[in-house]
Amino acid sequence: MCYGPRIRELGIYLVCYQHLPYERAAGILSDWAGAAISVATLHAFIAQGAEGLEEFLDEIRSQLTRAEVAHFNETGGRIDGRLRLIRSASTETLTLLTVHRKRGVEAMIAAGVLGEFRDVAVHDNWAPYRNLEDALHTLCGAHHLRELICAEEEGQAWALGMRPASSAI
Repeated sequence: MCYGPRIRELGIYLVCYQHLPYERAAGILSDWAGAAISVATLHAFIAQGAEGLEEFLDEIRSQLTRAEVAHFNETGGRIDGRLRLIRSASTETLTLLTVHRKRGVEAMIAAGVLGEFRDVAVHDNWAPYRNLEDALHTLCGAHHLRELICAEEEGQAWALGMRPASSAI
């Protein structure tokens, strides 16, 4: 069955932007479009949508590498049923998300930004960041606030006085 560009766009949007599992996105599209759309069809939509994006991604990597300040973070997520680290490199206007089979420095370098980054890298002080000696490292305030909230919740009164009253996470 052939699907038009709007169905393809919506499928890519549901999976890649809304981060819905393929099965749920296929169900929504099937209900909405009135035609059965399989998980394999969704995979094909995304593969076709990704064709030709490498030059665009190279430009995003280049701009992130040249940024005066960039934020770096990682979070766990399930990909093909396995827990993987999803890494982000971002500025106010750019975001690059990458996944690698490894966790540490090798994966950071493979993402194509941190290996060449020379300015202010904002992050959560995860130990592998410290292996990147060419960047000027600074710690993320949001991570500090979360740690203070955790200390407060564990009854450590000293943390209460360190967090601004207006901060909310």
